Amino acid sequence: MSGMSETHRVWRLGADIDTDLLAPGHAMKHGIETIAKHCLEAVRPEFAREVRRGDVIVAGPNFGIGSSREQAAEALVLLAREANERFTASCPQSLATSVATSLATP
Repeated sequence: MSGMSETHRVWRLGADIDTDLLAPGHAMKHGIETIAKHCLEAVRPEFAREVRRGDVIVAGPNFGIGSSREQAAEALVLLAREANERFTASCPQSLATSVATSLATP
């Protein structure tokens, strides 16, 4: 694919993006596919429908803070897989692990 370039989007989020924003309460009675469709809708209504392979999330402090809904991480992973497997198989399954890992990496 020489000569071709891809454009990726940076999804800038503020501080304190909690698990309730990642996995909204009104969607919790449904399966993970429905929860993923509502991921971040309160702060970025277009996120679930427009996120694409190679996009990056940049968030402020306390990303993933809150009630520790494991569905929050599952929703992000599902969206990642649906966007052509932009996460690898070794993607951490919990937001806390993801955040701790990136903070610990020099």
